[in-house]
Amino acid sequence: LERQAVAEMRGFSPQAVSSAMLGFAKVGSAPGKELLEALEAHSAEQIKAFKPQEVSNVMWSYATLGAAPGGALVGAVRWHAEERSRGYSAQNVSNLLWAFAKLKEDPGEAALKALEE
Repeated sequence: LERQAVAEMRGFSPQAVSSAMLGFAKVGSAPGKELLEALEAHSAEQIKAFKPQEVSNVMWSYATLGAAPGGALVGAVRWHAEERSRGYSAQNVSNLLWAFAKLKEDPGEAALKALEE
């Protein structure tokens, strides 16, 4: 199943990525390395299409699973938080900042400032 998901990753919507990551996190089982890398790369490449809840769910899932996202995804999430902060609900902000803290990642001053507003 994971091999098929990797092969079909380009067709995954942001909601599909978010739902997949949430599913793994809720059952407490990380996807295999190849699928996790594909989900991460796809998320980073498609971050502009993600809604704030999808971004916060993906990062919450990484933190819950104890899986460290790569620099490309962390950078893309920082960008999203800076540029799309007005769309973030209080719950999205809370989940995202918790994930950054749990993962020992710095959200960056610009993202923090944007999310404060």
